[in-house]
Amino acid sequence: MTTNLWVEPDHAPENDDPSNQCVALDAHVGWLQEIGFADVDCFWKWRELALLSGVKEARPG
Repeated sequence: MTTNLWVEPDHAPENDDPSNQCVALDAHVGWLQEIGFADVDCFWKWRELALLSGVKEARPG
């Protein structure tokens, strides 16, 4: 018998935290652009995981 270590045995979807929701990739890209990142891009995505990158100029001083 194989046990799935990722799911609690008594887990029920109705008990999920409603704030724990995936957000669309383009929303994340937009947020990074809004706070000053340029050349924002997604280099890898698989299911709910993604690797994003952007460039932001250093603050003077």
